Amino acid sequence: MGPTLARMAKRALPLGQRVIGVARFSERGLRETLSHHGVESIEADLLDPNALDRLPKAPNVIFMAGRKFGATGDVPLTWAMNVGVPAMVAEAFKGSRIVAFSTGCVYPFVPVDSGGATEDVAPVPPPGDYATSCAGRER
Repeated sequence: MGPTLARMAKRALPLGQRVIGVARFSERGLRETLSHHGVESIEADLLDPNALDRLPKAPNVIFMAGRKFGATGDVPLTWAMNVGVPAMVAEAFKGSRIVAFSTGCVYPFVPVDSGGATEDVAPVPPPGDYATSCAGRER
């Protein structure tokens, strides 16, 4: 999802505006593809506070990093990525405007014909490690 949205953001911005993608870039060829579309890339491990300190202080940040797939297999890493890293990024970019992607998994399951979860729906613990860690991110 991140690479697609980065390309869309670049197309939507006026010429000269920068879009910078930060990731581990484990997918072969992704950095080259992004560069071809005008998206700058920086390879960094967001779990490393020193790596965060080296990133350019952008005025606007769209935070999409997280761990979903394999969350149950490594619960500590899931919590580090979904709770710890967002807190570290918020601190490192406290002078920036930050938009954080979320998930519908933090809301309770409701019947399809109910219209969805609202403030009137009693909160329940999110289902599973991924959803619980995402609720932690939002607190």
